[in-house]
Amino acid sequence: MASVSSLGVGSNLDLSALLDKLNAAEQQRLTPLTTQQTSYKAQLTAWGVVKSALQKVQTASDALVKADKIATTAVTSKNTAFSATVDGGVPAGNYTVEVLKMAQSQTLTSQEFSSNKDKIGGTTGSDSRTITISQPGQKEPMTVTLTDDQTSLTGIRDAINKQNGSVTATIIKADDDSYYLSLTSKETGVSNAMTVTVTGDDTLKQKLAYDPSATSGNGLKQTVQASDAEVKINDITITRSSNTIKDAPEGLTLTLLKETEADKPEQLTITRDNTAMKTAIQSFVDAYNSLQTTISSQTKYTAV
Repeated sequence: MASVSSLGVGSNLDLSALLDKLNAAEQQRLTPLTTQQTSYKAQLTAWGVVKSALQKVQTASDALVKADKIATTAVTSKNTAFSATVDGGVPAGNYTVEVLKMAQSQTLTSQEFSSNKDKIGGTTGSDSRTITISQPGQKEPMTVTLTDDQTSLTGIRDAINKQNGSVTATIIKADDDSYYLSLTSKETGVSNAMTVTVTGDDTLKQKLAYDPSATSGNGLKQTVQASDAEVKINDITITRSSNTIKDAPEGLTLTLLKETEADKPEQLTITRDNTAMKTAIQSFVDAYNSLQTTISSQTKYTAV
């Protein structure tokens, strides 16, 4: 194929030089566009920097708007019977706290069995029996259906735990020939005390049923009593089903750790703490000043 320069042979035209001139002319037309493109990119970058600075101001401003929720007090006392946290609104002052009773989860325990694998239920014609565990504090009772092959301690434990309900079952091994089935409420408090009924298997009923109002005939016995927490704050007795006590007073959360010694209450001290407020104000000032500096630097005119 002929080169560009050879195309001009016989015409006395220097096509190579002509093409160079055309290319230079086109380049001159493109230069303003390239310069304008560079300018637009610089402007976009500048606006991106300004936008970032504005977002920081917005974040700091939002924090100030919520200033009324910023805790202005803090717990400064060292306590052993409980831990305390504040989330705002608690006035500074001293509180006398006496932990009278810890909340507990109820535990029911079976009689002793020589094996955790042997069946402890009878044989039913329907191959089915039902264990129902009711608790006043739960909306629905736990219902566990067992086949004949599931009436060993292991089978009962696994069937109850498979429900992932409000009660857990464990097997306690005292020695190689001594096993106990234990049922424990997941939640503390009197409202989570259990009633256990067994239908469809009288043999299993005799070993696992539990009625808190009955004086005899229970297969399970209570080994840990369900109880509510009782705490006295400034001589006012407060009862809760949990060891976490909120809003007594408002904005204060107490986590009970142990009972205080008789007639030896602990002092809870709450003092003013403006650290969070100062931090929020300083963050806004810093963000605003940074925005002013950013706008100034990004809009500064430089003469060419």
